Amino acid sequence: MGKSSKAKRGKGKSIGGSFAAMPENLLHSRAYAELAPSAAKILAPMIYADGVFVVHRGGADFPFTYADAKRHGLSSATFSRAIKELTAKGFITPAKHGGLRGSCKIENRFKRSERWKKYGTPEFEEVKRFDESRL
Repeated sequence: MGKSSKAKRGKGKSIGGSFAAMPENLLHSRAYAELAPSAAKILAPMIYADGVFVVHRGGADFPFTYADAKRHGLSSATFSRAIKELTAKGFITPAKHGGLRGSCKIENRFKRSERWKKYGTPEFEEVKRFDESRL
């Protein structure tokens, strides 16, 4: 008889790394079902910024850079589209527009949003990606 996969790993050893639990109502929502694969792929790393589910941080904004997205396998163009889609469907709200010009070199900052719960209903509130006057 062959050894079980747990026996092969060794006692007490995990399969690998940590995991990110997603709320069930989020996973079964219309907004999540309509996400493009790239936006769905980057959602968990964004809302688990710094390894903490962002809702537990009192609505504080969090950074998520293009370098972070690249580490998760997204190109700059794909990440840009994912940000637009996650904003449009109510998962995140842009908090601060970053940039690399001058000495500022500020990263984009976002806030986790609960607007996705009302996605597809008349109560859904749309927001702009970033303040258009700054662009």
